[in-house]
Amino acid sequence: MKSTHFRITNLTTTTMHFHVEPECEPFSVLPGSTLELSGAFEEVVPSIQYSPDPELGIFGSVFPGDGQISIRIDGEVIF
Repeated sequence: MKSTHFRITNLTTTTMHFHVEPECEPFSVLPGSTLELSGAFEEVVPSIQYSPDPELGIFGSVFPGDGQISIRIDGEVIF
């Protein structure tokens, strides 16, 4: 198993919206907050795809790859 860990800090003045695939579990990152994603995978690395949403602005879809991921916002586990 390989592992990955990265952070996304929202330095904007607007809330960032995401959901985890394939469950479509929604979550948001408030201005000034930091999202941390960590996980283990075999071959397919976890990724985030951004797309426009007419109501939410930029929207991120989190794909866990072929392993398990953990998502924290400001240190609190949310997924």
